[in-house]
Amino acid sequence: MCLEIFNAMKKIKLKASICALICWMMITSCDQSSKSDETVMDAFENLDTSKISPTFFPVQSFILGEVEMLKKENKKIIRVDKPKGIADSINVPFTEWENDMKMLFSPVLDSNSLSSYFVENKFLDQSIDAITLTYEPNQSKPDSMPWKNFYVYINPGTQQINRIYLVKKNGAHTIDQITWVPGKFCKRVTLNEDPNCKLNKTEEQMFIWGE
Repeated sequence: MCLEIFNAMKKIKLKASICALICWMMITSCDQSSKSDETVMDAFENLDTSKISPTFFPVQSFILGEVEMLKKENKKIIRVDKPKGIADSINVPFTEWENDMKMLFSPVLDSNSLSSYFVENKFLDQSIDAITLTYEPNQSKPDSMPWKNFYVYINPGTQQINRIYLVKKNGAHTIDQITWVPGKFCKRVTLNEDPNCKLNKTEEQMFIWGE
């Protein structure tokens, strides 16, 4: 059943049904009987899954699905660099951007490779009006694993993925903060946390999909 549900989730492109997502998470984590959407939504306010094996939202499949859709729609990709706070934008070939995305979201973000190293929590955050899925590292996560944490935000009103936010180690003192907003852009902010480095503390790069 889990495999069937995961394959179904892979077919989601830009829109993600909250009802389907909730059913997927509830079946894989609790195997409860079906409930009304309103009842399940209310349950998210106090749902603590920190001690349950992570079911994982298929981040990698969702990202690759959107990349594939942009490819089919022949969208232009605009890269905006801010190496010193000054924006500079150019059009980049789609294949070049596609390769950048594959490298940016590597290693793979899925339950098979990460469930042993992260604690998953699901809750309805009324302050930002979003169902929030959080993934924080546990004590088993090895230093060689570059992913530090990641979050998925779902708008209960529009039934869409609002945003995916990931933090990835990129070098001894450097981390990447990656924000993916479906249908709009992907942004990477690179922070140099080396206390001995006083220059180029932050670099920002954004990929915007045009017409």
